[in-house]
Amino acid sequence: GRHSYMSLKAIVAHHLAFATLDEAESWNDSESCRNTELLFTARGLELFRQAQCCNNSYTLPILLTKWQDDFEPNSQAKQNRGSGWCFSITFCLPAGSTRRSTNIVSLGEKNWCHSEVEDKFSSELQELQCPDVKFYHGGFKRVVNCHVALLAILKDQPERRKGTFIGMGNAKYTSRKHE
Repeated sequence: GRHSYMSLKAIVAHHLAFATLDEAESWNDSESCRNTELLFTARGLELFRQAQCCNNSYTLPILLTKWQDDFEPNSQAKQNRGSGWCFSITFCLPAGSTRRSTNIVSLGEKNWCHSEVEDKFSSELQELQCPDVKFYHGGFKRVVNCHVALLAILKDQPERRKGTFIGMGNAKYTSRKHE
């Protein structure tokens, strides 16, 4: 395609190579963590339980958020000349973690069709949710079982509408009709 694309598997491998023991051990102390931490929301804990069902041994959940948006690279004023599109993921780390956790998955032009990138990402994500997914963990200094899961999808309103076929108003699948 016409987009750049960084493999999700490569991004996860890089992220885990620099992971710390404190990050992994935060799952053992989930009861004492504040409920406001993204990792320990009801959805985060549900994904932790799902990860434990993947293998016959402890499986480290790797939770991430997905974000996409358009941007203007050449000026401060939106003149719609050369508008770009960015797709990134952010690994959810426990409070107090200071290492960088956001990675660019893909870049492209705003008006290009991004479905090929979405399909490739979804396919890789499904593979990383199968049993026996293993990566080297820098904190443990060994290969561990992992389960990668999407905790949240973040989009601005226009992208959310396009992705869910809501349109730009309250009509069924298109924008609101002006009469």
